[in-house]
Amino acid sequence: MITCKKCGRANEDHYRFCLGCGARLADQQEKKATVVEDPAVRVSSTNIPIPERICSNCRSVVPESFTFCGKCGTRYITPEPAEPGSGPALAVLVSIQPDGSEGERFEMAQGAFEIGRSAPEPFAGDPFLSPSHARFTVDAEGDVTVEDLGSINGVFIRVVDEVELGHGAQIRIGQELLQFHHLSELEPLLDSPDDTRVLGSPDIRAWGRVERVVGPGLSSHAYLLDKPEVLIGRETGDITFSEDGFVSGRHAQLMHTAGKSYLKDLNSSNGTYIRLTAPRRLREGDLLLLGQQVVRLSAA
Repeated sequence: MITCKKCGRANEDHYRFCLGCGARLADQQEKKATVVEDPAVRVSSTNIPIPERICSNCRSVVPESFTFCGKCGTRYITPEPAEPGSGPALAVLVSIQPDGSEGERFEMAQGAFEIGRSAPEPFAGDPFLSPSHARFTVDAEGDVTVEDLGSINGVFIRVVDEVELGHGAQIRIGQELLQFHHLSELEPLLDSPDDTRVLGSPDIRAWGRVERVVGPGLSSHAYLLDKPEVLIGRETGDITFSEDGFVSGRHAQLMHTAGKSYLKDLNSSNGTYIRLTAPRRLREGDLLLLGQQVVRLSAA
């Protein structure tokens, strides 16, 4: 264990930041505190479950009692409960059915409106939604902002024009969850302290990598992006998902130019979605994917 010099909290050896105050622990690892437990008062973690959440920055598991992520140091701020707005409706969220028809309509007045498993149907029946998943805030002018409330599976917005991809960006195409990595952002294999060269595969000059995510921290396939334009589709392309009926024949394209990477939808039937990493002001007609639910923002 490492005891933080700033606040005195004990942290696991592999943590780089203090869970109590967020201080960097890199300079404190040589002095480790020994924690002595009294067997008479020791509580088994199998008897009392510890509530957890997912870090919004690095996606590590963080116990709810901790203020900071032990891996990246991100501070977690517990969102205040939203109070439903009152007054005339200024915007409407429309639930889109699997066949493309409109379902339930949720009118929003000035104020805040939350969606999650605790909301009415169809959201209550979606196991991929967190209890409090996303918050929609409507201002006096009727402008709407959406914010992810630290949900497990995120809030995705449909790509209309091509968008720039950041390192770690998550993409949903059909039923596929993909994660993009800039290879230039990955940590290189450095030589060891005794000057021994670290063995690694030859550099093939790829500009990026896409992983097919199957669970937290798990991927089933990795695709290297070594051409300026990489096509994704069901029937044709450099990356294909032949078993996914929700993926169009030519669905989306990944591009790299002038040191930047982009994602473009190719007029696919079901759209290409990218995960939001910050609150986003919406435009009328924007489509959002939350869990397995698609909603569209419309004027009141």
